Amino acid sequence: KVFETVNYSLLSYCFSIKLIMEAKIGKIYQVMDSGNYKEAIKLCLARDVQHLEVVQALLTFAYSVTRRKDEALQVARGLIAKKPTDETVLATLSQGLKMIRMDYEMIPLYENIIAINPYSDQHLSELFYAYARTGDAKKMQTLSQKLFKTTALPQYVYWTVCSMIQQLNGTSSNSAMVLTLAERMLIEP
Repeated sequence: KVFETVNYSLLSYCFSIKLIMEAKIGKIYQVMDSGNYKEAIKLCLARDVQHLEVVQALLTFAYSVTRRKDEALQVARGLIAKKPTDETVLATLSQGLKMIRMDYEMIPLYENIIAINPYSDQHLSELFYAYARTGDAKKMQTLSQKLFKTTALPQYVYWTVCSMIQQLNGTSSNSAMVLTLAERMLIEP
């Protein structure tokens, strides 16, 4: 009976802690929704929640909105090093980095997620867009081909063709061959 009482007490305690954390995170969202990002930053830096991945993503976003690029990037890089996989964290972090035009920092994180779940269309697409923003046409081509193989959606053929064309530099001797191949791919996806 003592063991059952202890387990119940421990479970009750853990549940209480979870409710408290959810309330504190909810307060951060509420303050951000009202547009008070300076207050949101203060709430995110509170000792009892600052270690949470979602709070760090929210902090990155708040720093980005207040144009504190260096702080946003520092928090984002620390969070990326933890390799989070939660969708809320990823979306918030991505938006924060896009606001400061540093979304290419997400590439290693998306590559890690793809290694864990190679069939995630959403993450594969996000990775493709990140490659596009960095101008890495070869990786774009490889990824769009992988997307086409896993989904059979014709849009990914177009992505592949665009990636192939981006790799042409005008002086390449195989430009005609690449363009012919691209045309065939478009005719028969």
